[in-house]
Amino acid sequence: MFAPEKGYEEEYLGKPAVFLIPSSKLTRIEFSITSFLLKNYGHAWTKSTNVKGYWMGKLDGDYTRFEVSFIGKEKIPNLKNFLANIAYKIKEESIYLLCGSDAWKIYSQKKNTSKEPRK
Repeated sequence: MFAPEKGYEEEYLGKPAVFLIPSSKLTRIEFSITSFLLKNYGHAWTKSTNVKGYWMGKLDGDYTRFEVSFIGKEKIPNLKNFLANIAYKIKEESIYLLCGSDAWKIYSQKKNTSKEPRK
């Protein structure tokens, strides 16, 4: 939207969604992640990072950061489902997801035969 009083044009893209994937596991899935993000959100940013820290109780290596943005919460479940599938494919128990000011641990889509919720 052009704002003559401001002298520039802008378009609101919504709240950001950010997730990290271990860089060492991207070889097989990077194209499918980027394709999914472009198809469902129209854009995607990636950045290799030197993030080192403890995730799920163990020291991990470098990650690639993926970021999209969207308006409304109705697109979040589709992203969560996709990340659960990615976690399964790369044999991760879960993937960290930050949407706006909310953070989740998205668990792998592995078969959960028990009816007990994860703790």
